[in-house]
Amino acid sequence: MYNTSNEILIESAEINLLVTEGLVDKSKKAFTNIIKKIKEFIRKVLMYIKSKLSNKIKAVDNNIKKAKVDETETETLEEPITLANSEKLNSLLKCVEKMVDSAKKIPITYNRNVLDELHDTMTNEYDNLMSLYEKYKDNIDETYTKITPSMYDIYGEINRKCHDITNNIDTHTRILGDTLELYSRSPGVYSAEYMKLLAKTQAIITKAITVTEFVTNSCNRSITNLYH
Repeated sequence: MYNTSNEILIESAEINLLVTEGLVDKSKKAFTNIIKKIKEFIRKVLMYIKSKLSNKIKAVDNNIKKAKVDETETETLEEPITLANSEKLNSLLKCVEKMVDSAKKIPITYNRNVLDELHDTMTNEYDNLMSLYEKYKDNIDETYTKITPSMYDIYGEINRKCHDITNNIDTHTRILGDTLELYSRSPGVYSAEYMKLLAKTQAIITKAITVTEFVTNSCNRSITNLYH
């Protein structure tokens, strides 16, 4: 089981390397190893979502509810505090949603043009998120001199979006697992186009988890700064 999202990133990179090598080899054995690796990846990702990410989001929600009870008026601070910019967080989650939606289901068809078109769509949404994440990940914070009760609601709403997106990632990951189980004995799976699609799908799952966790961590850090 993964203990951190960094471990997911490492294994995702290993899968991409396997796919790159498999596309050169083009043997059924190489493609079989890729599918086996992705199945194991799926199993561990689902465990991580259930035991780590979902629990973290719940803990943040509880922290928000607890902190909000004590804040009923706008407070002007002597020293500014650092909080995550809520618009940037929402923009990241919107990109995550679009990216995951682009990879909702591996198609039954093995038509090369259909697979290539889907791969291009998924790649475009993945690149859009990567670009925005690189722009914001080290520039997500701003300083504030006033605290309003509505700030707790704003971060609470963002964290609930993280919950919904996490459920969506979980569903998509299960669909991918079921699809692989159903079609892994079909000759059409053992094609370069299908391998590239599988590689992009697992990369999307990985990045969706990474960014969603980044957002919920940002909410938690902001609530901690507000409360203390």
